[in-house]
This record gives sequence, structure tokens and C-alpha cells, in this order.
Amino acid sequence: MKLSIDAAITSGVDSFPAWYSQLAYAGLTANDEDFLDRIQEYVDHGAISATGLDGALFDRIAHTDRFRELDAIVRKRTNDERAKLGLDPYQSFVVSN
Repeated sequence: MKLSIDAAITSGVDSFPAWYSQLAYAGLTANDEDFLDRIQEYVDHGAISATGLDGALFDRIAHTDRFRELDAIVRKRTNDERAKLGLDPYQSFVVSN
């Protein structure tokens, strides 16, 4: 999987799914700093996400200042786009039992 993700990126594929796949793979296999570096690359490429950086994949780093800064950037971009469509700002998932 890693080889195909790297091949897509190095061959010039520049899409949110390609960048997100790279950060998701890092989230499953890399240390926290490498994971945050992949998130930084995703943000640097203009990331917009319907859910921000929300989800279990990010739980282990959600407490870090660097993650919070990156998440704030993605959420602002996402909410700016939602506002253009007349939608309310995104709200994080709420889990209830």
C-alpha cells in the first residue's frame, strides 16, 4: 500500500484523496511526529474536509498543539466553504451510548 501511495504522489498525483491516503497510512504506521508531518503536507496542499480532522485516526495526537493548529486551519477552510453554500459550521461527531 505504501508503495502505491508514494508512487502516486511522486508521479504528480495532486489530489486530496492521495494526500489523505498518505496521512492515513502514517497514522496507522508512523510515530507521532511523522504523522503530524503528513498532516502538515495535507494542509499545505490546501486541505478542505467535510469533517475537518475529526475521527479516531487522530485521537492519539489530538491533544498536541501542532495538531490543534492544523485542525483549526482545515476547519476554517471547511467552514468558509460551508458558509458559501449556506450551511452551518461543521460540528464534531458526538458519540452517545
